[in-house]
Amino acid sequence: MSIIHVGQIWYGYGWETQLLETGFLSIFLCPLLDGRPFPRCRPPLLVIWLFRWLGFRIMIGAGLIKLRGDPCWRDLTCLYYHYETQPIPSPISRYLHFAPHWFHKFGTAWNHFIELIVPVVFLRATAGTPHRRHACS
Repeated sequence: MSIIHVGQIWYGYGWETQLLETGFLSIFLCPLLDGRPFPRCRPPLLVIWLFRWLGFRIMIGAGLIKLRGDPCWRDLTCLYYHYETQPIPSPISRYLHFAPHWFHKFGTAWNHFIELIVPVVFLRATAGTPHRRHACS
């Protein structure tokens, strides 16, 4: 039995599994026998790519769940009432709540761009990027 089975509904949201995956990948970032904060050796390229893949999955997943879920994300009206219902409002939330509707639609479209387009561009742009730090010999 794992901790995910014990947590039941609470662990059904998905971020706990992502935290476990991030923690597991972090084990391989620093060499075991090198106590320096910035080791001389680079982490394995596979670990770097797995972190990139994890970030890609998180961002794409957040964008797709919004498009699949509430219709207000598809018709760009979610920010009409977001500022009055957010859990921890910021000091400028009141002013943003009374912003014009075009501003809210732009903000929702911008959110879709950041969560659906940018991760694809980032993953493709880093595909040809060489890993520049020197390897240990």
